Amino acid sequence: MQIPCEHEVLKTGDLGSPQIRFIPDCMKHAAAFALVVALAPAAAASAETGWSEIMPGARLRALSAGTEAEGRALVGIEIELGAGINTYWRLPGETGLPTTVAASGGDGPVDLEMRWPLPEWDLSEGYVDLVYRDTIILPALVDAPAAAPLTLEIVMGVCSDICVPFRATLSLPGDARTDPGNSLRLRQALNLTPIPFEGVDPPLGEMEFDRTTGALSMLFDPQRIDPMQVFPSLDGTASMFGAPEVDEARNRLQFALLAPGGDTSWQAAALRLTFATDDGPYEIVRKLESR
Repeated sequence: MQIPCEHEVLKTGDLGSPQIRFIPDCMKHAAAFALVVALAPAAAASAETGWSEIMPGARLRALSAGTEAEGRALVGIEIELGAGINTYWRLPGETGLPTTVAASGGDGPVDLEMRWPLPEWDLSEGYVDLVYRDTIILPALVDAPAAAPLTLEIVMGVCSDICVPFRATLSLPGDARTDPGNSLRLRQALNLTPIPFEGVDPPLGEMEFDRTTGALSMLFDPQRIDPMQVFPSLDGTASMFGAPEVDEARNRLQFALLAPGGDTSWQAAALRLTFATDDGPYEIVRKLESR
């Protein structure tokens, strides 16, 4: 439910922090008001933290495989969302707060690479959002030994009838043994994240970008790809594209550029196309070729 811009304290939660209602543009800048949850470290040799409640019907925890993938420790954030609740992709859309994760070990910050499952387009309130629903695992590869202690700092927005910006600190112990169940689930989650498309015949073809109107257009193969499973983004910018419009006569997808606050950084950005096929999710990175 979209609401007026001024925030409004609704109630005080169990941790003494207010839940706050935001309008779309305010949500992007709401991290300073985030509900803070600090979790104690998981029990020794445990491969996950305890659950942390975000709001009624929504909770999250950290998982560890106790093993490595691609030469790095494999961990993840498991998020359970009840009916009518959503959180946001790395690029949230017009009304959300991007989900961000940072990692630190005993010697300070460590490099972490998030792998993002494909989101859903949400146009239900007249805005363009990119959301996750139900149960989702966000896998990550960390430049640290699998047996090293790890702390994950998560900032995210969660929305139902109200929107709550949420911050959590999740600590995994340094002596977690290999957990076959978590290892399987995390590797399955990793397989649901996009990889570079290296085939010779991509399902998305020739592209045009009109810098005057901000319109992106591309050929697509309707036998191989669902238009609502295509997510263009511009690396390193706050700009995004709206949901796809389909020109069935020419087999073309069209996306309108949404550049908040007159953002012009997109002009030098690379175009990243994330999409799903029957063979799995892929990404293609291209320069914006204008006409």
